[in-house]
Amino acid sequence: MNGRTRTILGMSVSIIVIALSLMSLSVMNRQDQKTIGIREGYDCLTSGGYSWDDTIGACSRVGELDESQRQAAKLAVAPLSYPVTIVKVQTLRCPGCFIVDLQRNDNQNIFQIELFNWTYKIDCEEYPYDNCPERCVVCPSCEFCSSISCQTEESCESLGFSREWYENITKLLDEQH
Repeated sequence: MNGRTRTILGMSVSIIVIALSLMSLSVMNRQDQKTIGIREGYDCLTSGGYSWDDTIGACSRVGELDESQRQAAKLAVAPLSYPVTIVKVQTLRCPGCFIVDLQRNDNQNIFQIELFNWTYKIDCEEYPYDNCPERCVVCPSCEFCSSISCQTEESCESLGFSREWYENITKLLDEQH
């Protein structure tokens, strides 16, 4: 073998070694991404088996929910203004009764929505004022208290606080953040 052939052969071997190294790094990187969890599309945790379900309007695991649980999940996420993941749908004993465990995709907060006879079971007091669902309003917990809590609109009105008061306090709270 002459010197030129040896040089070309050496360069070819080097190129092959570099290409194989890059391919193995790419495979290792993909494995690392799967380990930490890739979120795609609507921030669904694909490595956890979740994907976006247009029918429900949330991330869920394909085939994990029966038809009534899918309907309950769809009802639970319908009024939400942010993407969520259906963590679990628990079927209760009464018809149309479910507990839907959800996780916000933006901040990973976990919360529950209860359905009774296919409608929301409103229990606003469980929510802090800064994460009050749209179906609830923010009002002081009592006329003599300065603490603010999440209540039903009717509860606030019974304490003497109207929707207008709620909208003003929400605006003020938003300005502070």
